[in-house]
Amino acid sequence: HMLCDALGRLSVRIDAGDESFTPRLCDGKLGVTDACGAERVAIRTSLATVLGLLDAHGTLLDAVARGALDIRGTADALDAAADAFATFLHGMVRAPSSPALLADLRRQVRSGDMQ
Repeated sequence: HMLCDALGRLSVRIDAGDESFTPRLCDGKLGVTDACGAERVAIRTSLATVLGLLDAHGTLLDAVARGALDIRGTADALDAAADAFATFLHGMVRAPSSPALLADLRRQVRSGDMQ
């Protein structure tokens, strides 16, 4: 519910690898839609960078500093996005589907699909 509340007030576009999407609150449930270009926060990175961050190989600031992660938006939107991201990670570590999703991401990165 906390993530839905955070994203209900914020529009974020995520470009990771070949995928571009926007997490959205639809009928009280979190889902994803195609990005429309009018989002308040835009995030662009590679799947390899996502995996590195999930494996704690550096911080978000490290990734931004080396140009592996590009985040754009107003200060208030970025602050709200950071809160939403932290909430997402706290939920992800508890989700039963997380190990399978992480294993799939590792396979994609190993296979060279690291855009």
